[in-house]
Amino acid sequence: LEFHFDEVPALIAGFAYGPLSGFFVILVKTLVKLPFTSTMGVGELADFIYSSVFIIPAAFMYKKNRSVKGAFIALLISTAIQVLVCSLITSFLMLGFPKEAILGMCQAANPRITSLGWTFWAYVGVPFNAMKDAIVVLITFILYKRLHRVIDKIGENQ
Repeated sequence: LEFHFDEVPALIAGFAYGPLSGFFVILVKTLVKLPFTSTMGVGELADFIYSSVFIIPAAFMYKKNRSVKGAFIALLISTAIQVLVCSLITSFLMLGFPKEAILGMCQAANPRITSLGWTFWAYVGVPFNAMKDAIVVLITFILYKRLHRVIDKIGENQ
């Protein structure tokens, strides 16, 4: 689990130019990080999927309702989608690892985690992803509010 501030430029691109632009920012980000992987690509694949299910729905919904309220609703729904997908994919990715070892590491950090199912997601997955997405959303709102005039001018000049 790590913070992905690299989702901010993808969100800005997705809001400014549409879901496909946001997707390409995610793709380029992943390809740039790939040579420096320590997870043999598994972490990058998971990051690519997590970011895609957060950015693409948000950009698509915002494209339909370009307002602050539309952006807020789009990001709220995308956060819920991402948390659900993260829980499913993380469970799938853990299949190749000894579950006892992973559970032991989790319990060392939080003894209330009794399984890699519901308690893991209740005490780790959902709170972490919700907090991460809230920070990314806040940074995006601050930057996009300041950048949208520049983005609009660039669009007018083309």
